[in-house]
Amino acid sequence: MFLCDLREVVKPRMRIVWTAPVLVFFVVTGVNISPCDDNGVREVLADQDTVFTCTAEGQVEWRFGYNYSSRFVSLATCESTCEELNDFNNLFKASIVKARHSSSLTIRAVKHRNIVHLTNGSLLCYRMNGSVQVASALCGLHYVYPPEDVSCTAVTTSWTVTVSCHVGRVYSSRGLYTCQLYRLNQASQIKILETVAMLTSPTSEYIGEKEVKVSSFCQFNTTLPTEEGQYAFHVSVSPGGRTYYANFTDKYNWITTERPSLPSVSCGPQHYVLEKTSATCTCNTSSLGQPAGYLIWIIGDQTDLETAATEGQYKLPSHELHHKHFFTQADHGRTWFRCDVVWGLEKIHGENYIVNVGYAPRLPEFLLNGYKQNQTVNEGQQVNILCESDGRPTPNISIYNNDNDTVIIRDVSPVIYTFIARCEDTATYTCSAWNEFSRQSGVTSSVSLDLNVRCKPRSHSSTRLGFHMMYQQAEMNFDIIAYPVPHEYHLWLVKSPINNSESAHNDDKDLQVNITCQSVFRRYLSTCSLRVVNINSLSTGSYKVQVINEAGDENFTVTIDFSEYMR
Repeated sequence: MFLCDLREVVKPRMRIVWTAPVLVFFVVTGVNISPCDDNGVREVLADQDTVFTCTAEGQVEWRFGYNYSSRFVSLATCESTCEELNDFNNLFKASIVKARHSSSLTIRAVKHRNIVHLTNGSLLCYRMNGSVQVASALCGLHYVYPPEDVSCTAVTTSWTVTVSCHVGRVYSSRGLYTCQLYRLNQASQIKILETVAMLTSPTSEYIGEKEVKVSSFCQFNTTLPTEEGQYAFHVSVSPGGRTYYANFTDKYNWITTERPSLPSVSCGPQHYVLEKTSATCTCNTSSLGQPAGYLIWIIGDQTDLETAATEGQYKLPSHELHHKHFFTQADHGRTWFRCDVVWGLEKIHGENYIVNVGYAPRLPEFLLNGYKQNQTVNEGQQVNILCESDGRPTPNISIYNNDNDTVIIRDVSPVIYTFIARCEDTATYTCSAWNEFSRQSGVTSSVSLDLNVRCKPRSHSSTRLGFHMMYQQAEMNFDIIAYPVPHEYHLWLVKSPINNSESAHNDDKDLQVNITCQSVFRRYLSTCSLRVVNINSLSTGSYKVQVINEAGDENFTVTIDFSEYMR
């Protein structure tokens, strides 16, 4: 941009030029003033030297422009050397950097009566062709006292970070007081977040004749990023452009962002929950993250409809959350629970927990050879036992022989057991079913049936019953295996010690004795009693005792001595 001189007044070592009021905040081709900020203004720091360089080919002229005025004062002309025209009591100093190419102007911002007035204008550099202005560049001046007694703090409330800065003293000749907030991560990446104007109030410390320093305050409200890592906040205070760390309450400059751990859900102490009972479901997470999130319950069904459970949602940073629910069979495999972590604006979903509603075993189905009633079979016949029960989880089954108090088989339902019947298998059998809810429900889940194995009489070991002496009491006892209990008996003399003869079966002998058998504590075990009715009619010798039931008969041999009784 070109400037047109309207009038020029020349004094010894001073040239004052009046021009039309023109604002120039950019570089004109062929002339450049540096350094100068992007906004066309540069800060002049109190009690420091501030150096400007004008780059232009040939002769240049430095001028000072008063703020809010079209009045410009020539300071110096430079080509091979510099001729100072006005230094305002050594406030300005011109010198050559490179002859006919560049020159510098230094502002010595020491104490000066009119320092504020003189350094709140602008510097101009003209490239001259004789007395004609060919091109020019301008940079505004901003006289400042850098901030003093600055303290910046950061306070976090969940995701919100409040950054505040207090400045004890600062001054800007242009009244520009701002704070700029930066966020820094561990990778040294800086992001500008916000710029705000500071609130100011005057102090009693004067600058020049009329101006005073001010105290100031600025505040930011920002949020933490959701990316994991450590972050710090800086505040750049202008004027002065100095940067300060915002200290957190623990005096640490960094704050950590960490994602929560996935929550897990369990209902009741077992894998299954008993029907028609209330159980407490528990949600756990090892970490709520930083900043801390909070847990909430979500309940759904097969239609994927979700509803937030009202219980326990207090937005408290607890690692554990409980929810009480009444369970029925309708919930099994349909109702699901999920625990989410609300972390800022994000919901971190846990896995769905599908409810398994269990129940105690129902009354078992107990079959002997396919029937639910007591069964009687012949010895040597195959016996099939089936025991099954419905329950969740699948019940365990035990089949007991009640008579000898033994467990025949134990397995999960259904249980099938097959064997070849022996007379000794005659017993009461019980089918019992149980699972983890059996005791809790108080339901008895067992059924008993009788198995009777039909067999002809036999001895435990031998058909010889041994030697018995009849005296005082004309009675003897012997045990046999038989089912059912024998109902018919016969006795005859086999061999007499007198004539060593053997007689055939004689019904008369049956009339002389009374034989009875009865089962005492096992149905297949009978104790038989042989009582002599007319002892005088019998003689010492070997006798055969025939015992008969509906399955057959068996002959037993016994030697009876009546000699002692006869004395």
